[in-house]
Amino acid sequence: MGGTAWARNRAASVLSIVALTLCPLIAGCANGNTPGPIVTTTVEPKVTTEATDTVPQEEIWQWALGRNAWNDPALTNLAASLGRSSKTNILSHGGGFQLDLDDSGTVVAVVLYNDEDSLGLPASETSFRAYAGSLPGQLTWQDSYGTVVAQAGAGQKVAGGWGAEYTFAYLAGDGHRIDVTYLAKHSTELPASPIHTITMQLPAE
Repeated sequence: MGGTAWARNRAASVLSIVALTLCPLIAGCANGNTPGPIVTTTVEPKVTTEATDTVPQEEIWQWALGRNAWNDPALTNLAASLGRSSKTNILSHGGGFQLDLDDSGTVVAVVLYNDEDSLGLPASETSFRAYAGSLPGQLTWQDSYGTVVAQAGAGQKVAGGWGAEYTFAYLAGDGHRIDVTYLAKHSTELPASPIHTITMQLPAE
């Protein structure tokens, strides 16, 4: 997406972690836990299954969810332009995102990446650059675990420790799940840990 188009759409593409109206995922909702600070929202993601020939100008995490990568012209054109696709995902290492597909070819999750070279991860031709568009929940790649918790609450831990990066899940007001994964693999590293990936998933059926 060009800089001008991105700047024009940034204000309209913000999904706040109402989510962070969020119950820190389902467990927190079920037992009545207070979800923590609420961040107000303006626009929900524009998820649609309507097929189009050209790539929409919204953020990738707004328009790609729910579309079919095998028969939606916009997605098939995107995959062809990237030259990197498979039956399970569409990758854009330079663009900083990954589209995860189910068995039918439907995009069920969009993974946004921080710059893996800047994070100090081993450099390779498959290293991801930072996604340059606006991020869900008004997050930025400058955020750390500490700043996200201050803004949106702790979320629900779904992974982390024992050599695995820490991931915390949030449930947006419209049912979308947002997973925030940090670089930290040990609890002592977590408070100042930068974000590695942000994953937007379709609502559970």
